[in-house]
Amino acid sequence: MESLLLSFLGIMVGMTHACPEVCRCSGKTLDCSLRELTDCPVVVEDDFQIWNFSGNEIPSLTSRSVINSVTNVANVLDISNNKITIAEENFFLNFKNLGELRISNNNVNNFGFILPPALEILIASNNSIQRWPDINLLQLQHLKKVYFDHNFLKSVSCSSDTNLIFNRLEKLDLSSNKIDHIDICVLQSMPILHELDISFNKLETLTDGLFNSNAQLERLDFSDNLLRSIPKGIFEKLPNLAILLLSGNRLVTFPVQLPILEVLDLSFNQISNIREHNKENVYPHEFLFLGGNPFHCDCGVQWLKEFLDTREYQLHYLNIPEEKFIPVCQSPSDLMNESWNYLSSDLFVCDFQNPRKETEFDDLEIQKKLELEVVDIGDTSVKLRWNSFRDMTVAESTYQLKYHQFGHKDKQTTHTFRSPSLSYILQNLTAGTAYVICLRELVTYSENLEFDCVEIIMKEDNVLFAYMIFACILSMLFYVFKV
Repeated sequence: MESLLLSFLGIMVGMTHACPEVCRCSGKTLDCSLRELTDCPVVVEDDFQIWNFSGNEIPSLTSRSVINSVTNVANVLDISNNKITIAEENFFLNFKNLGELRISNNNVNNFGFILPPALEILIASNNSIQRWPDINLLQLQHLKKVYFDHNFLKSVSCSSDTNLIFNRLEKLDLSSNKIDHIDICVLQSMPILHELDISFNKLETLTDGLFNSNAQLERLDFSDNLLRSIPKGIFEKLPNLAILLLSGNRLVTFPVQLPILEVLDLSFNQISNIREHNKENVYPHEFLFLGGNPFHCDCGVQWLKEFLDTREYQLHYLNIPEEKFIPVCQSPSDLMNESWNYLSSDLFVCDFQNPRKETEFDDLEIQKKLELEVVDIGDTSVKLRWNSFRDMTVAESTYQLKYHQFGHKDKQTTHTFRSPSLSYILQNLTAGTAYVICLRELVTYSENLEFDCVEIIMKEDNVLFAYMIFACILSMLFYVFKV
């Protein structure tokens, strides 16, 4: 028993000795943060997996400071919030199994480091980096997430002598830089990219084909740039795109040929009108933000006013400022600064003696497509009806119907069917639930037609309601007879 106790005390002493005096240690974590260190003056003798040296005064990184330490087990190195300006080119190779490097909030301006090939997460936010370090990232085939936000990058381009392919990169954050150009080759090297954030930069245009190699993209953020237009069809090859953020740019027209999105944010641009024949570009998106645009409130946008009125209930699902969601009139003068949620659509009239000047958006070709409407809504079924521009003598048409619960596009259901009566009853829906339903006609002599969509809220379950009433009556009778 005595020998066991001595052995235990020996282990405890060894563990205490393994933790450098100026640091705190817990399990496999070495915490030397907030110690006003100007160097790494400690010898780390234990196999710590997390090294935290954040919040100190370290100005540079040299291999000398860690040469006698056990570094090959470290998986996370946090040296953020220091005063680092330079580092030895091979310093990080001392941590050969490093999976995550946090070097944000320093003074690094030249990211010329050779990084360990096992690295998966690189966080270099809030520095002074001016050049996209593609050559330095060449060997990092395990990279999954890269953060270079809040730096001074001016362009993102490829070196002529490199052919990088990041087969695992899922997220790239380049927000809050000074980027005015992105080479196509950069995004071509990231085939499974899911999320791209280039907000708060200086992009004026997007190059055609920029996203042709990024079919896995789910979230794109171009907010607060200088974009004046979006190339037609630039997002067509992004079937998984769910969130497209274009707020705070200089767009004057509504983008066309978009995939059906969960969130489309066009707030605080320069859009003054959206004509009704462009409804197919507007309607399918579940959350559409148009607030902060200088709308001319005449009969041309009356349909849009009525459409957005039906969506005011969405504010209950959102945690955003109301002014981002609800437009305000910029003109005519009698409606200036009036919020749409306080105006009747009857006030959106046209002065035909002073017709509005047409814009390029009105010149877009009006595509022929069916128009879907709801005939009857039950608690678990809905009857749909539509018209068709095709000659009714043409053989019975084939239709494709897609529907999903509001806010759950990822659980979308698709039906393909024939209907000579131009109607369909969709069944097995959930009572009291909101749905988005889209329909298009499948044709063989040309491209398939565009979807037309409607939003509905199913009726509450009458059986459940009756049961609740019956239960209330029974409770009252029980109370009466008990008294």
